[in-house]
Amino acid sequence: MQQVSPTTAAIVASVLGLALGAWLALALRRTRETLRARAHNARGRRAENAAAKLLESNGYRIVGRQDRKTYVVRQGETDQRVELILDFVVEKGGERFAAEVKSGGAAAGIERADTRRQLLEYQLVLGTKRVLLVDPERSLITTLAFPIPRPQTATAPKTKGRSLAAALVSLVIVVVVVVVLVTAKR
Repeated sequence: MQQVSPTTAAIVASVLGLALGAWLALALRRTRETLRARAHNARGRRAENAAAKLLESNGYRIVGRQDRKTYVVRQGETDQRVELILDFVVEKGGERFAAEVKSGGAAAGIERADTRRQLLEYQLVLGTKRVLLVDPERSLITTLAFPIPRPQTATAPKTKGRSLAAALVSLVIVVVVVVVLVTAKR
């Protein structure tokens, strides 16, 4: 059996130590990210439960929770389906709202561009006049409206079916009048 030189043994030990250290660092990083994600999700669940109570105590009726909606965006000649998950769909006074729950620093409101875009997207997809931003930590429900100009609807032209019906009625009237006149002359 050949003996390993101390230099070779030190190099092998160093490489193994580095590999073990790198593996341990990656494992610790994954564990930390998992724990952060779990804590974030738990905070989100608590915020959503508190938001549900806040909405209901303010007269909103929850009709959907984690409600999935899809819409289509045309990109060139291709249609791309986009899925949204709304925290809540609620109703109050006959009006329907999408309610987005934000807590902590994210609850600042419409100052954040990503929150504005999200709420605008919800309003467009639901076809509602207003949306709600709910901050359960501050017990605050903010109603937002993005006044979107709707194209004016032009008066629909008469359909061919209606024109045909009117023509037939006119023809029947003319025939009846002619028959009455002919029989009256006899």
